[in-house]
Amino acid sequence: MRPVLLSIVAAAAAALAATADAACTLAKVAEVPVTMEGLRPTVTGKINGREAKFVLDTGAFFSSMTRASATAYGLKIGPPPFGMSEIRGVGGKSAQIDVATVKSFELAGRTLANVDFIVLPGGAEAGEVGLIGQNLLETTDVEYDFADGVVRRFAAKDCGYAPLAYWDSNAPYSEMSIAPVTPLTPQIVGEVTLNGVRIKAGFDSGSPMSILSTRAAALAGVTPSTPGVTPAGDVSGLGRNSYLAAWRGTFASLKVGDEELKNFRLMFGDINLGGVDMLIGADFFLSHRMLVANSQHRLYFTYNGGPVFNVGGPHPPAVVSAGQPRGADGAPASPSSAGVVAKQTPRTADEFARQAAALMATRDFAGAAVDWTDALALSPNEPHYVYERALSELGEHNAKAALADLDQAVKLDPSNLDPLLARAEVRFADHAVEQAKADVDAAAALAEKQPDQRLAVAEAYESIKRDKDALAELDAWLAGHPLDDRRATALNERCWLNTLLDADLKQALADCNEALSIRPGDPAYLDSRALAELRSGDLDHALTDYNAALRVRPGTAWSLYGRGLAKLRKGMSAAGQADIAAAEATDPTLAGEARSYGLTP
Repeated sequence: MRPVLLSIVAAAAAALAATADAACTLAKVAEVPVTMEGLRPTVTGKINGREAKFVLDTGAFFSSMTRASATAYGLKIGPPPFGMSEIRGVGGKSAQIDVATVKSFELAGRTLANVDFIVLPGGAEAGEVGLIGQNLLETTDVEYDFADGVVRRFAAKDCGYAPLAYWDSNAPYSEMSIAPVTPLTPQIVGEVTLNGVRIKAGFDSGSPMSILSTRAAALAGVTPSTPGVTPAGDVSGLGRNSYLAAWRGTFASLKVGDEELKNFRLMFGDINLGGVDMLIGADFFLSHRMLVANSQHRLYFTYNGGPVFNVGGPHPPAVVSAGQPRGADGAPASPSSAGVVAKQTPRTADEFARQAAALMATRDFAGAAVDWTDALALSPNEPHYVYERALSELGEHNAKAALADLDQAVKLDPSNLDPLLARAEVRFADHAVEQAKADVDAAAALAEKQPDQRLAVAEAYESIKRDKDALAELDAWLAGHPLDDRRATALNERCWLNTLLDADLKQALADCNEALSIRPGDPAYLDSRALAELRSGDLDHALTDYNAALRVRPGTAWSLYGRGLAKLRKGMSAAGQADIAAAEATDPTLAGEARSYGLTP
């Protein structure tokens, strides 16, 4: 064995070990900017010359878009190839699919012709067209460097099994075998060890949070009834009634390749992924720099630092073992360094901004504010950077600095509703009610010429307790958006507000029924319909919907309170009072709010 040079494009990088008769090169094919929006890694491409934002989803076997997006981009939708009529999601439910072909698809400066996308029912996040899946990723080696806001694609040549973790020669790296990634088996899958039990895990950047199946958690000795386990809301996937309850528990040990974590909190639920018992999600990607070496069927990664799984909660202990040392003496990694790899040094405002977005995703608001400031030093009049710095300052509970930045963002771009609505929220929280209302009214005036924004204005009116104004905005938005992916959300909001106001219960029930036809089983929508049924005197159906909602989201205060009212009206006094007491214990302010709408025992 002898040292060889790993070259990226034409530049020399790190020395690697390889066979004597081969020189290993790793040529960079493309570099794709990635912006974290919360825990969703997004990339921007072009569909027939028009910009389109996608979520980068390593767990998706094929790239996809929603039907509304395909229609909006003028794409012809046709049937899928024979034998490919449906796909399954995390709940084990299936969804029918179609296919749309994009004549010209551009990503990171590379243009592809006649690219097929699966067309799915349901909705996407605001502004997102769909998902970039493994059919556009698995043909090369891919580095996922979300903390630095970039994904790089490489072509390895003559490397054999030389280690390809090229980025920091001073930090230990971890590696593990993964199953061959092919068009027939496109997911990134490998074995990990949880509390001494070996299970299969899929590396899925499209899953914001890592999650175990209840089966795997039970094998590791953790169940929903284990002391210390707490409800974690719900998870949802494709298909009908795919909303499933989830919990969060403490696990003693997880070994991923050479890396081990101890005594950490992790979510688990009734997911069904055809033999895979764990999804390692975007939270893990953010805390690691990772190279999926499809050419070797191996995964290389280095710990970045910070929380690995419980993003937003108490930070877990440091990674106990962060991988193999780089030195030839085989000395173990220093526990104090924990294998933390140095970040890349941003050079442009956009690079600082993408790094800031990654820090915000991990809730490191102070670090994000520094990066937004650096971005502004290079691009001082960019209103988006000022607005985002305000959000990071709000995360640090620095309302005074945030207000100053929001004022500046409004000044720099008076046509942008987002800073106005954010400023209204800050002012309302500070009891500057009239100023908050003035901001939302100004946003509503702008939305008359930007009808797509009326949904955000409706939500803002609802937050400042101007429900009738919120209803008017929802009416206008729904009338102009018959195919939008967010239609179910808007219908549910209108159902809820009409029910609270006891204004139009027939319309409320129709709206909730339509919302549930789009997203069957959504516990929030079931809760809204149950309240409409309660107001209408349909107590049996109200109880059915409340029970279904609480099975997925146990302990939800409004659902408990409403179910308590329904039980009381059916003469079930003790059970009804117990539900209401549980609701008031969960949210002491709920009873007063309910009374303001005439909802009393």
